[in-house]
Amino acid sequence: MENRESAEKAVRAGLERTIVVLLCCVGAARVFVFCAAFPFFNHVDETEHFDLVYKYSVGDLPRVELERFSPRAAELIILYRSPEYLSKPSRFGSDGFPPPFWTRENATQSEHFTTEVSRRVRRINHETASPPVYYAVAGSWCALGSAMGVDGGQLLYWIRFLNAITFAALVWTSYAMAKMLLPTRALERVGLTTMVAFFPQVVFYSINNDTLSPLLFAIALLMMLRIHFESRSLVYHIVAGLMVAATFLTKLSNVAILPVLIAVVLLGAREKAGPGAVARAKASRLYALCAAALLPIACWMLRNFVLFGSWTATAGKIRNLGWTAKSFGDLWDHPLFSLQGVFLFLGELTIRFWHGAVLWQLEYVTWLPLELFFLGSTALFIGIACVGLIGDRSGTETRHQFALSISLFSMLISVLFLAAMSLRFDFGESRYPSREFPFFASGRLILGVLVPFLFVYFDGLARCLRKLHYAAPLIAVVTIAFVVTASEIWLLADVFRSNHNWYHLE
Repeated sequence: MENRESAEKAVRAGLERTIVVLLCCVGAARVFVFCAAFPFFNHVDETEHFDLVYKYSVGDLPRVELERFSPRAAELIILYRSPEYLSKPSRFGSDGFPPPFWTRENATQSEHFTTEVSRRVRRINHETASPPVYYAVAGSWCALGSAMGVDGGQLLYWIRFLNAITFAALVWTSYAMAKMLLPTRALERVGLTTMVAFFPQVVFYSINNDTLSPLLFAIALLMMLRIHFESRSLVYHIVAGLMVAATFLTKLSNVAILPVLIAVVLLGAREKAGPGAVARAKASRLYALCAAALLPIACWMLRNFVLFGSWTATAGKIRNLGWTAKSFGDLWDHPLFSLQGVFLFLGELTIRFWHGAVLWQLEYVTWLPLELFFLGSTALFIGIACVGLIGDRSGTETRHQFALSISLFSMLISVLFLAAMSLRFDFGESRYPSREFPFFASGRLILGVLVPFLFVYFDGLARCLRKLHYAAPLIAVVTIAFVVTASEIWLLADVFRSNHNWYHLE
């Protein structure tokens, strides 16, 4: 009987791993297909991000706070850019959009090409001094492609296709977290992993430093949770600290990882560790965790101050964008200090966190029923998760409850960070954020908390449905994944028909 139960358990575990591997592959394939469908370059600063990736790939690291575009990057931008994001087809007459520039005979020898490249090279790249981790990773990937002979438009898409690999790793990391926190609920583990695999955020389809944040944040959080729950080696603590540093040095808006680190360290220091030698060993591991996390950040900030006169290297970017810091008295004249402003900020942030902002032919690609679903389900399920966390006094599933608390904490810190940035600046003539809409409501900026967000969201969904049937949460997630993906394909059908994308690249 025991052998039979062990065999059945092994079969179930093998089936679960197979499903998760398939989800990783499906998630990667979905990102690959959409990356290939979108032409270059979108309106979310993709030209700036590509320029910086290319500079890192050839070892041209930033030496001043604001640099001009690289000549080679400028050539690729002019040759392969599409007018479809910021123009209507009627602008080009009855024939609509012109054929891709790269298809023209002797395109790079034309006066138009030379003039446009010269104009691009004179432009300032306001992303120059951005944190280095994404650009170092993507730059290394770009250098690998170049060494393999990948060039031109294929090199641009080669850089984008890195997102498919990192997304597959994100799906697997989410499963590893689910396995630790939901040890007795196999279907719910698969459900949470499915939600990650089909998350419809369009920033994953572009060259952008936001794309690496969810993976690094999830890995860092997973490692810190394991440190909190289990006894781990000194080397593990050091690696966990380095992952925290890498998360922050990918995007400053991943700042929530630092309070999570502080919480884990303080809680670990409070716990009784046994005899003196054991306590000292535990303390040394916590010191190593903090040192590994904070020293790289401190070195980067010191470098910024020495080279640029700014600890975060953002002063030049802010000046270039035309923003000015508000005085303390002016902070209070902001829509966030009204109920209507709070709802507007949170509503826009929720929609953009789920789907991002796709500007195509001068219009945002959106569908009201889908947006209402994102808003309603997020408010409902996160609310239920919070009520369930507060009301659970049973003392059971302490890992699950602690992780839920940490996830909510990281989400709150991230939202408060964007709110604080919204209050801080007068945005002048900037298009977004602007004086008319003075909110940092781009969900991609805090995409690092994607896995914590979906963990809380799925917890609320599961609390609603698991009493109906043990498989109900998984069925609901599969339904959501199907509807969201089908809607995404329908909304972006025109993108797939573009003559400027990878499917038409020669």
